[in-house]
Amino acid sequence: MIVRTKLVGVSFEGRQDNIKQVTDGLRLFWEHEPNNIYDANAIHVYADPNKEISLGHLSKEIAAKFVQWIAAGEDLSILCTQVTGGKTAHQSFGVNVEIHRVKHEVQ
Repeated sequence: MIVRTKLVGVSFEGRQDNIKQVTDGLRLFWEHEPNNIYDANAIHVYADPNKEISLGHLSKEIAAKFVQWIAAGEDLSILCTQVTGGKTAHQSFGVNVEIHRVKHEVQ
């Protein structure tokens, strides 16, 4: 199953510069942040496996579902489908993503 969404918080903490490094089709990396002061379900999304190039977060609604999928033992991956915006000096970049879910069959 595939869920399509966009990242939020892309204009904070230098993420606009980080997004310039992202290309369509890039596999992204994620980290659950249960101690996040704003949302215990927060899912932080990065451009690199070392989690040094922060891109933003999944929305609160999608993150809540994502945490349920983690708890259910699903394999989850995130791909960048499109970097948007940035066409003018005053237009922010955005990141559209696909979350790929693989459920395991009970045998």
